[in-house]
Amino acid sequence: MASSDAEHWQCDKTLPQCMTYMLDNQIFCDVTFLLGEERLEVHAHKYMLASRSPVFHAMLDGPMAERGKIEIPDIEKDIFDVFLRYVYTDNVSVTVDNVLKVMYASKKYCVDLLTEQCKDFVKINIINENACVLMDSALMLQEEDIYKSCLEKIKDNTESCIRSPGFTTISKETLKSITELDDLTIQEEVLFVQVTKWCDAECGRQQLEVTWENKRTVLGEILYDIRFPLMDPKYFAEKLGEAELLTDKEKVEIMYFHSAKKPTSLPLFKYSERLNMDSL
Repeated sequence: MASSDAEHWQCDKTLPQCMTYMLDNQIFCDVTFLLGEERLEVHAHKYMLASRSPVFHAMLDGPMAERGKIEIPDIEKDIFDVFLRYVYTDNVSVTVDNVLKVMYASKKYCVDLLTEQCKDFVKINIINENACVLMDSALMLQEEDIYKSCLEKIKDNTESCIRSPGFTTISKETLKSITELDDLTIQEEVLFVQVTKWCDAECGRQQLEVTWENKRTVLGEILYDIRFPLMDPKYFAEKLGEAELLTDKEKVEIMYFHSAKKPTSLPLFKYSERLNMDSL
């Protein structure tokens, strides 16, 4: 009796195809991971993992090896699946939405070639709409090259970059890295509007009521990166005259600068022009 095709699945496949088939069909899998907060199960092969990653090798072999199901709460199942495909096949399918999460997994488990592929993908896919978010993730991952590439994109296309929906999701540290720059291409009025949108979102993340007082609190020193003395005097009076973001003393000093064009007695407020403004 002829054997079924299922019994000869190895015969017409390449090595990566065979590895994928064994992974997909859980043939001889001998390790189970619990991924993400939902602890979703993923089954794999110790041999493959140890052959590609020194971290997995140490984790799975020897007297200190972990026993039973292994929890990985900081990586979601869909990301780990992409990571595993690379481990088994040397092929990876990343997108702008998942590449930095895949890179996090590759760095965590020291799969250096995958990390380099992810870096290359990011660098050629930085656009105005994702520059702020990618910069934020690069800061978290300590990827200086990607961070600098994003920063250059933001310098050259500031308004478009910070009007992107992802801008309100970035960390305070990343926001500070942007607002403190002397060479942005944006009017201070527009920067102020976008920063206040970030404040609204940050108040929500911290479960604070959206008030001017709380906005000032979440901004901290970033407040002084907004160059209020450079704003149009009429805009400043209309938008900030009644708002409680600034103290009365600060408002008076800034309005004095608007009328006299002399430095205020409040040294924290910057009044030098952004260097890239000529490109607007």
